[in-house]
Amino acid sequence: MSKLIKNELTKIFKKKSIYITLFVILAFVILTNCIYKFFYHSGIYSEYNDSYIQYAKEEIAKLDPNKPSDVKMYIDLKTTLDVYEIRQKYESGTWQEKILSMQVSGYINEKNTYLYGENKDSQKVAKIEEEIKQTLQKLDQGDWKFFAQEELKQAKTALQRLEEQKQNTVDKQELQDLEIAIKNAKIDQEVAEIRINKDIIYGNDFKNNALETYQSEAKTIISAEVNTRRTRI
Repeated sequence: MSKLIKNELTKIFKKKSIYITLFVILAFVILTNCIYKFFYHSGIYSEYNDSYIQYAKEEIAKLDPNKPSDVKMYIDLKTTLDVYEIRQKYESGTWQEKILSMQVSGYINEKNTYLYGENKDSQKVAKIEEEIKQTLQKLDQGDWKFFAQEELKQAKTALQRLEEQKQNTVDKQELQDLEIAIKNAKIDQEVAEIRINKDIIYGNDFKNNALETYQSEAKTIISAEVNTRRTRI
């Protein structure tokens, strides 16, 4: 049997066409990766590329923040433009730029919501502005571990809250959903701990990308396992 398989393989690899096919596949894989990296780093997939920013400036000029039908769009565009202005201080690909997208944009959106939204609140705006100021100071100081510690704190808080909810829940569907959320929170906590203990700075380097890929794929596996169980039921 093994001799027969060997003979068949020998026949296949004697053909020039197999080498041409393998070469084409390899070239395609390399070219695809190169194109992806070019477009990713050039910002074409980013909402902060020049063409979108120009569009945002033109559109926001047409909107009235005092008009209820315009408010949501105005807040979204204003947030994008505000974050874009801050991003100009930092080089593309730096860890500061990533933190801006992950955390600061959320603060700014919240601030604009209380500033222009239906439930205006000047006190909350002032409080959020102070949080933004402190966050930007940490960015300027290069204190990436501050954000990693905050990430860890949030993961632990979320995990504790979810486990408390689980103790007070009897509905089977809700318990299943809580189990998924708890597993995801544990992944977030684990990733934050690895980042701190292994000194893995935010950014686009291999270690950070590997850590973020692990975080994403681990959650995908959790979701896939749940969907598989539900399909079998």
